[in-house]
Parts: sequence; C-alpha cells; structure tokens
Amino acid sequence: MIQEVISSLAPQLTTGLTDKFNLTSEEASGAISTTKDTLLSSLTRQFGYGDVNGILGMLNQGQNLSSNAVYTGFISNLTSSYSSKLGLSPEKSSMIANFVLPKILSAIKGDRSKDFDKTDLTKMLGSALGDGVKSSAADAIKKGIGSFFK
Repeated sequence: MIQEVISSLAPQLTTGLTDKFNLTSEEASGAISTTKDTLLSSLTRQFGYGDVNGILGMLNQGQNLSSNAVYTGFISNLTSSYSSKLGLSPEKSSMIANFVLPKILSAIKGDRSKDFDKTDLTKMLGSALGDGVKSSAADAIKKGIGSFFK
C-alpha cells in the first residue's frame, strides 16, 4: 500500500520538490525513491520493535504530528537518508522530509472515516514486506539458487 501511495503521489511530489526546493527532476526522482525505501525500512523497524501503537498514533493523529515520537523519528530517518544518499544539506533534507511525509500520511489516511487499527497496519506492512520478500527471492533466483546457501 505504501509503495502505491508514494507512486500515485510521485507527480505531485516531483513538482513540489522541483518548485519549492529547486531540485532537478533527477534529484526529485531520487528523493522519491529514497522516501519509499526509508519509510518501508522505518515502518518495518518500528513494527519489529513492537511499537504498533506508536505507528497507529502517527497514522491516526492527523494534526500536530510533531508531538508524535514515531513521526519525528521518521522525519529524522528521511533527513539522514536524503543527506547521505542524495548529498543534500541537512537543512534542505529536513525541509524536504517535512514536506513529503505529511503528504504521504494524508494520502494513506485518505477519506477514511475511522482510525487505522492493528489489522489495517498488519495488512499494510504485510503487503510491503511481501513485496520485499518477493523481490529478494527474484533477485536470488536471478543470481543463482546457490546464493540462498551461502
């Protein structure tokens, strides 16, 4: 679900990144790709820590997200990724993270009239993790089945 949301937002995010932050279209594309990878990694890590309520709080909070520890952690992770992977300054990276993440969370929430619950989160992460496992398996097959046994 998360990959699909980010992909559907890509044109809007690209426009915002190029217009507001003077990124080239190539840099904007890199930022979107980095966002996908970093958010999936961050969500998976938080879920692995057992912080389901923290993730649900972020998804359901709506306003004033800066008071949510999971949200601020995700902003920090995105900022770090933009700096290290794209070579952007920490200041610019932080501004981009604060531009991108609220838009993604708003799109995930969409027009839902009810809050996300643990079942919704499990489905969302299961889908993302399943895609990752499928991708890893496909890569391993391409490299040769022997890579599974190394």
